[in-house]
Parts: sequence; structure tokens; C-alpha cells
Amino acid sequence: MTPLDKLHFNILIITMGLFYLALSTIIVFQGEEEIGRFVSGRGPGDTPSFLETAREGEGPEATAPESPPAPLPERLEADNLKTIQLRINMIVESIFEGEYGIATEHAEWLWKHAPPVSSHDMRNLKNFLSGMSKRLVALHPPARELFERLRDEHEAALRADRGTWKDIEDWVTLSDLLGHREAILEWADRVSGEDEGRATVDRLRGVLERIFRETKRPDLLLLGADDPAIHALRESWNCVFAALMISRNDFWTESDEDQRRMILVNIQYNAGASQADWYVALLHTGRHDEAEALARVIFEPRGITDPRTRAEGFAERLERFGVEVPDHVRALLDGADEPARDSAPE
Repeated sequence: MTPLDKLHFNILIITMGLFYLALSTIIVFQGEEEIGRFVSGRGPGDTPSFLETAREGEGPEATAPESPPAPLPERLEADNLKTIQLRINMIVESIFEGEYGIATEHAEWLWKHAPPVSSHDMRNLKNFLSGMSKRLVALHPPARELFERLRDEHEAALRADRGTWKDIEDWVTLSDLLGHREAILEWADRVSGEDEGRATVDRLRGVLERIFRETKRPDLLLLGADDPAIHALRESWNCVFAALMISRNDFWTESDEDQRRMILVNIQYNAGASQADWYVALLHTGRHDEAEALARVIFEPRGITDPRTRAEGFAERLERFGVEVPDHVRALLDGADEPARDSAPE
């Protein structure tokens, strides 16, 4: 395996680990004793009741309804999760062995059977599947034909007014990996003037944000978005988590140290570039006070944050839009004489 292949493989393993760790868990301790645990997401009504019963010393079963509701179509059952993980493993192994037809078959199964992206636990899986499918399109011509057919099936369902959330999500994702972004932007422009359309964009924000950024459409980036400052805080903590995963990954050896450092630096650089898009979007829509507040939140010390590297990503992204770099960001760049540090937590 070449060094580049090893790097790609390590990143795939990290992605698969993030997929499992994306299952939300609330753990309550009393002193050093664990007194309650909720695994996977809970609604706004369930969480307070769970915390209250945990405070009173009762177990999580006290908050369970007498008759559990039927499982939602988007919720993963244990057997399905095992099958999905097996398919993921087969895609990775088949691509590295050059068995692109086999990898395409497993990808087709996942596209047809995996829950939609709006199911929180599936976001990392769908990102992984999209990346692997895009790679298969470049390596294996029949894969492009297959994914185009799947996209057309979703589009036909939507045009016939019988589409589901999975149809719109997969149509957007497949259109993107096949290089048909103009169709996505035309759709977003068409629905952006309607409340229902904005709500749809909001629900698909995890899929659409990258597309809006890379096509330099800050006006669409803010459609249905939550507070950009809150978004920045969430992304900063995601950086902490990702760097922690990378720093403690068992696949790294001493000879891989340069690669590990490179990934850690890229995490901070990309975080700065990502938040710059929100900053530009706020400026372009006249929300200058919010833009200024966001620019300060982005560079607050937080765990592993490397201010200089993040400032580099932020500033270089602003230059693409012809936007002036804020003074406090410029100060980080001008006052940094040392190279970007590797400050991953021990």
C-alpha cells in the first residue's frame, strides 16, 4: 500500500468511527457513579423527564412509555446497522482491490436502503457513501450510469408529486457527485421565495451547505439557517472531536507523524474557510452586526483551536470574495512568527 493509499485508508477508518460515535448519548453521574444513560437522540420532551428521574435516583426505564411506539422508518434497527457496516467494509475493500463492480453493487444497495440524511445517525454514512460513489464514477464508467439512473428515479418521483424526503435528499446528493450542480442551484432559487421551500432547504442544510459554499452563493447559504454564531461554536467543537479522534487513532506510527500533523492543520484551516462563508453571507445580506459578532466567536480560544491556521483559512477565503479581512484576524496573521502548532489534546 502506497503512503497516499495508507492516508486515504486511515481517513476512511476515522470516518467509519465517526459514523458510530455519531449516536448521541446522554450520561448522568452522581459523584463517580453513573446513574442514568440515554443512547441515541431524544426529543425535547423526553430529555427533561429523563434528567428529572435520574436526579431522583430512578433508572432510564422510568421514562419509557408503557407501550413503545412503532419504530420510525428512518430509525436504524440493530440488524440493519450490522448490514450497513458490512456493506461499508465491502466498498472499502473492493475499491482498494480494484473490484469496482462489486463496490458499485454494495453502493447501490446502500443508496436504496439506507435511511435519509435527515436521520441524524446517518449523516456520516451518507457523506461516506457520496465520497465513495464519486470515486467510483471516476474509476468505473458503469457506476456513473447506475447513479444517473438512481437520480432520475428520484426526480421522476418528485415531479409526479409522490416524492419523499429520501427522494429529495438523494436527488441533491447524486446530482452533486455527478456534477449537475446547476440543477441544484436552479431548484434552490426556485423554492427560496416560499416558506415551505425554505423549510426544505433548512432540513437539507447538511447536504447543501458545501454546495452553496463552493459555488459562491452566500445568499443561499443563509436560507433557513440557524444563528451562524451558534453554528460556529458547534463547528469548533466538531474540530476538537475530530482532532481527538485523529490524535488517538491506533493506525498512526512514528513515520506517519507528518501526515497526522498535516490533517490536524487542515482541520483548523478548513474550519476558518468554512466560517468565512457565513461571514460573507451575513455581510452580503446587510447583517453587519451579526457578521462582526461571528468573526469574534470564530477565534475564541477553544480546546485545540490554532488561531493562526484558522485565520489563514478565514482570510484566504475572504480574498476569493473580495471582502476585507477584519483587523483582529489580520493581527493574528501579522503577529504569528511561529509555525502553526500541533496542539491536539493529550
